[in-house]
Amino acid sequence: MELLLVLVFALVGAASAGRLSAVQELEVPAKQDSSISGEETALETGDLDPQCPLESESFTVTMAGEGGKTCRYQIVNRCLTFLQAQHVCAHCYRGCLVSVHNAMMNNYLLGLARTYTNSGQVWIGGLCAVSNGRVVSWWMDRSTWNYSHWACGNPTHRCRSCTSLCRNNGQWRALDCNTHLPFICEI
Repeated sequence: MELLLVLVFALVGAASAGRLSAVQELEVPAKQDSSISGEETALETGDLDPQCPLESESFTVTMAGEGGKTCRYQIVNRCLTFLQAQHVCAHCYRGCLVSVHNAMMNNYLLGLARTYTNSGQVWIGGLCAVSNGRVVSWWMDRSTWNYSHWACGNPTHRCRSCTSLCRNNGQWRALDCNTHLPFICEI
């Protein structure tokens, strides 16, 4: 499948020895539906250099993972767009918006959202777009898309969107990426 490079942006993180710079390329399946304009599929980058959240705006949670691996999550209550949230995850916490690979993880993240946020939804790291007439989904961290928990009617076949986790039932919704929401980083 032919891929179209949609967005390249620099994510800069601080390293103990100095500053590291990384460029993240986001590849999106080629758009086949000619009724979708470029304006509908383009993400507005806006201010990609938001300040790191205050301690009072975020919470760090550590969980024992499979095989003795420790997983750390940063729940951020500052409402940002999807790309701003991803930038904060990378720049402030050296992580990425969280990817979800099974029901147990989805339920765990739902518990974090309920405990640490008051918003109805939080950003997770999924994106979706239409390719060859079907919806294609992928994670910002480029891990395998092997699980989903979409709410009825989501995602739509209209345009590119970003994924939120609903705080009331744990289902996912495809939202305009420029919506401002709290978010969960995997660090």
